[in-house]
Amino acid sequence: MNEITAKKIEIVTDRLIVRTPKEGDAHDIFVLMSDLEIATSTGFRPMSTQSEAEGKIRREMDSGLMFCISEKNIPEKVLGVFEITLHKTNL
Repeated sequence: MNEITAKKIEIVTDRLIVRTPKEGDAHDIFVLMSDLEIATSTGFRPMSTQSEAEGKIRREMDSGLMFCISEKNIPEKVLGVFEITLHKTNL
């Protein structure tokens, strides 16, 4: 069986860091995604427990399709999260 593991990605601007998540981000992601308004506006299902965030991070760490956003001066605090999904068309 071939196992593919995504590389860790980090993009740094003057103000922000966009990077792949790590397990230590679970609390901040849970806080964001347990807020009904934030979750629905970002297309996520609202989370009800921190273990949901931990599981999502573990699943998405290998896919390389989930990213966290932090301010450069507070890199350990996740301020936002997004996922890249494949867009399917019927051509």
